Amino acid sequence: MVYKKNIPKILSMIKEGDKVLDIGGWAGTLNRATHVIDIFPYETRIKKHQIKETKEYYSKKTWIQRDVCDREPLPFPDKFFDFVFCSHTLEDIRCPIWLCSEINRIAKKGYLEFPSPKYELSRGVEGFEGRKYVGNAHHRWVIFIEGNKIKFLMKHHFLNGYSRFSVPRRHYKKMLPKDKINFLFFKENFKFEEFGIWEENPLKEYFEKIIRDFHCRSSLFWDFVNLHKKLVKIGVKIKHKLGTKNAN
Repeated sequence: MVYKKNIPKILSMIKEGDKVLDIGGWAGTLNRATHVIDIFPYETRIKKHQIKETKEYYSKKTWIQRDVCDREPLPFPDKFFDFVFCSHTLEDIRCPIWLCSEINRIAKKGYLEFPSPKYELSRGVEGFEGRKYVGNAHHRWVIFIEGNKIKFLMKHHFLNGYSRFSVPRRHYKKMLPKDKINFLFFKENFKFEEFGIWEENPLKEYFEKIIRDFHCRSSLFWDFVNLHKKLVKIGVKIKHKLGTKNAN
């Protein structure tokens, strides 16, 4: 998988004779890659999703079946590859920070692509049943991009349970392809980090602000959210007073 409008630029950055690695290419291999590394075997690759603008440069011999999160260095020397392609893999894996450090080590330049926060926080991505949860069920991270830096935030389970933390399905269905992805072209290296908000209320406020900034829900919806918050606070105060009274 890759944003189609970026394919010409990707191919223009690769010269004949360049060594090219596709990381996680099993579900849609970049044919121009000379090497592929994926947890699944060569024989089972999904050919209908291949990026077929060129012939296949890789082969069974250069397809490496490997868990890229096994905390062992990838089997290549420093700056071995002229170009590294990693599209729609970072959001899937348990340790993207490790993989990013390895990409920086082995790549002279490259291209990274992953779902946008708007996509990852949308309901209905996986059809009618997908209205019950946000984004793709198997994705582990909400990924943000700031200039040359990629930031990973854990995709918390509570996001599935509250409308105020999600983009409604009707809004998702109107999204253009460019709204569903983020990408980064890099040379030599890029920055990356995992960040966390560990207190419950600030974390929920963070995600709520993201959805508010998308302007995908009505002002009436947010009026009800604000009213609900006030009622919850009143309920907590009453419960606290009753508990104190009973204790006395």
